[in-house]
Amino acid sequence: MKTRLARDLHDTVIADLMMLKRYLSGDKKLSEEQIIEMVDHVVRQIRDICSDFAPRHLKDWGLKMCLQDLLERMSQRTGINVNLVCDANLPDMPDPVELHIFRIIQEGLNNVEKYSGASRVIVHIERVDEKTLRFTLMDNGKGFDADRQEDRPSNVGGMGMGGMKERADLIRCFYPTTLSVESQAGGGSRVTLEVRIT
Repeated sequence: MKTRLARDLHDTVIADLMMLKRYLSGDKKLSEEQIIEMVDHVVRQIRDICSDFAPRHLKDWGLKMCLQDLLERMSQRTGINVNLVCDANLPDMPDPVELHIFRIIQEGLNNVEKYSGASRVIVHIERVDEKTLRFTLMDNGKGFDADRQEDRPSNVGGMGMGGMKERADLIRCFYPTTLSVESQAGGGSRVTLEVRIT
């Protein structure tokens, strides 16, 4: 329970508060309305964590709509051009699986916003075959040397990449799952999650 709470706080509340701090202390000026909206969003996230640890609308909206909402809010906040491409009807999956998929993509987007300097992000959902879903997060940012552990986003003092891998391990309790991160300096990054619905 404590590990899950720490992971959810890191992926949501802490990440958003750090971004708000960065905006307020940097050159980019936020309007009063934008600041209020970001603070309200953090409050909603804390309420979600206190209730059932799931995004408020995940059960009602479904995974696809929640991802679309996540991307739209990121674009409004940062000006990054975002796009969700969904070539597959998502099957019914256990609530914990949908939550972990959502959080993996959310943390990938947090890393894009904090470290990449990207101007464009694409989240692509597709069926590889009848049973395999692939979720791909791509950006055109500065990238990093994926072979050098110290270059990985959120490596120092954070749970970013480690948290994503931990969530993939939890999905494996339900379905065979693979998670890969590909990047090179100056070449953007790609996070790929494959879930085989058995």
